Amino acid sequence: MVNIRKFWYSIFKYEPKKFWLERGKTFYNDNPYNNESYKQQEQKLLDYLYGLDFSTVLEVGCGFGRITRLLLDHFNIKEYLATEYSPDLVKHAMKLTADFGNIQFRTGMIQELKVEKKYDLVFGTEVLQHIPPDKIKLVVDKLVNMSNKHVINIDTYVEHTPKNLARHVFVHNYGEIYRKNPLVANVNHIRLDIMDHTIFHALIGSQ
Repeated sequence: MVNIRKFWYSIFKYEPKKFWLERGKTFYNDNPYNNESYKQQEQKLLDYLYGLDFSTVLEVGCGFGRITRLLLDHFNIKEYLATEYSPDLVKHAMKLTADFGNIQFRTGMIQELKVEKKYDLVFGTEVLQHIPPDKIKLVVDKLVNMSNKHVINIDTYVEHTPKNLARHVFVHNYGEIYRKNPLVANVNHIRLDIMDHTIFHALIGSQ
């Protein structure tokens, strides 16, 4: 099924930039901030993150700032850089986090992102699942290279790709991709049982 989706992707030309510029205009209104699935996901994420040591965060694909606000509310973060391709979503995220002075936003694709330092936690929620199959390894390796402690992603992960999966969603073997990177010391994962999501956590270095 994954090979079929790769073929489908090549035929119908899913174009991330074009797709997310348009999707970003309506995403906030289509995805209520306090829906029940979000609440469950956020609580499980908090439970996991409480056991980690980090004070600087790079969030890729921050959307309208839902997780951005969550982390700023619950952790002592000295520096937070949030990135998002859609300028419309960045505007929402800036409003949602306007009372915090330790956060910066950048607009752009992950593939084009350049940072001057490494971050304790490099993080993305429902972002890597939108990276096409031929780009995912390069993107994951880039995230690993920008971290000095942890890389965490929450994405759709099932053993058999559903036939009705949206055209902009891909199922990748994140654990295998992480393990092939020499900078990754270990990989943990926890099934959320929410929207087929799994937390993947790559530990960087000799932790």
